[in-house]
Amino acid sequence: MSNKNQHFVSQTYLRGFGIPGEGETRAINLFAIGAGKVVEAASIRQQCSSNYFYGQNEAVENLLQLFESRYGSAMANLKRGAIRRDQLETLVQFTFLQSLRTSSQLKERLRLIEEWGKLEIAGKRVRDNLPAPDKAREIQH
Repeated sequence: MSNKNQHFVSQTYLRGFGIPGEGETRAINLFAIGAGKVVEAASIRQQCSSNYFYGQNEAVENLLQLFESRYGSAMANLKRGAIRRDQLETLVQFTFLQSLRTSSQLKERLRLIEEWGKLEIAGKRVRDNLPAPDKAREIQH
């Protein structure tokens, strides 16, 4: 796969908070919670991503890029004050999609699968004979 570094927060979205400059915004100021420090001019390309977060299925990455492209167009029109009605729906769809694709959402989904696996119906565990949860498969869903 050609796109190893996969973002769970779209670069297009992050650019909206980036450092203004000439051309495409490539950096953002941020606060690294774990380290407890401010990072100035951090590369957007390296934020909110991990290697193969969605697995190595290019179709998933391509579909996400389609939504991101539509979002980028809608935001550009919004900034110009010329957003179309159909683009409002695009913004709603992107917001919903973004809420589903974060690492915290993945952790919560895996936690729920684990809890579900503890349930018994008629003396049999619900997840018996099912494969263990796979991070890439779950985030793709």
